[in-house]
Amino acid sequence: MDPNLFGGVPRFLTRPKAFSMCVGKDATLSCTIMGSPTPLITWEKDKLKLTSGGRFKTVEDGNVYRLTIYDLTLEDSGQYMCRAKNSVGEAYAA
Repeated sequence: MDPNLFGGVPRFLTRPKAFSMCVGKDATLSCTIMGSPTPLITWEKDKLKLTSGGRFKTVEDGNVYRLTIYDLTLEDSGQYMCRAKNSVGEAYAA
């Protein structure tokens, strides 16, 4: 895919989807984002920034960005947001 077709402000081509999971399982949220320059991606839960480590893992695979949460607990319930930001602008999806 030609990045020039989607240049500028970050754009979500696919967004994270809402779902229910069982305690003790793993969950993965993913989205596809284009932008030029390549955007910086951050994940948030209830407006708090999440960092990769412990039970959280963030992965970048080309234009696909994933957040995996291992060994879910009830406290993991909530709204998760993927934020994409570059020098041209910002976009987010929850």
